[in-house]
Amino acid sequence: MKELEVMAERLQEALGGKEKELLAAGHLSITAQSLLQNRAIEISSFEAGIKDVSSDPTLRKTIIVNCTKTANEIEDRIKSIK
Repeated sequence: MKELEVMAERLQEALGGKEKELLAAGHLSITAQSLLQNRAIEISSFEAGIKDVSSDPTLRKTIIVNCTKTANEIEDRIKSIK
């Protein structure tokens, strides 16, 4: 589903942006690096998961709602990295 691919791209961009932000500010500590790596793993898991979702039109809305919730949670964790 295209919507899910867009969510995954948004997460990748958010992660890359956060890393650039921390590098530019000179705040890329070992803890921040670890958190960035953890979020990258979460994004990889999200991407793997969306490849296996059903294309059943009756489930489409539920799948999109659930994946949006998960993507928003990951994005919030990315934003919280300092």
